[in-house]
Amino acid sequence: MVIPKPEKIDIDFTDAKLTGMAGSLFVARLANQLKLPDLLKEQIRLKKRDRGCDDKDSLLGLIHNFCAGNGKLSDMDTLRADKPAVNLPGLEDVRSSRRMGEYLALFNANAVKSLYSIAHSLCLQIAPDVIQLNKKVTCLSFLTALKLS
Repeated sequence: MVIPKPEKIDIDFTDAKLTGMAGSLFVARLANQLKLPDLLKEQIRLKKRDRGCDDKDSLLGLIHNFCAGNGKLSDMDTLRADKPAVNLPGLEDVRSSRRMGEYLALFNANAVKSLYSIAHSLCLQIAPDVIQLNKKVTCLSFLTALKLS
């Protein structure tokens, strides 16, 4: 048996910043077309201080994390360390997993209602016929639908 000689492989080095989460660009474009960043900025106000990661970027970072197939808060640390993945969807900053846990603990009934309202309005834009048939849409089903698309 003769084993063929493998072809020579050329290796190029680059200074370009690469990411394995380039698909988040499509999620970011969809979010921007649906005005999700604006809706989050207008309706969710949990932070008291004007420093660090704002409410909009906190929630968008969490959404991008889930859409990438990550299901744990600890995955936020991986996203945060991947600067191209943070910049690609236009996020200014991403919270660490510890800070995200603290942030999510701030959610009260009004904030959940606002988030539900945002999810419902987005679903009305995406699939109005489905929403009209089924009046109850949860944030979880919305995020699941985004994750599956």
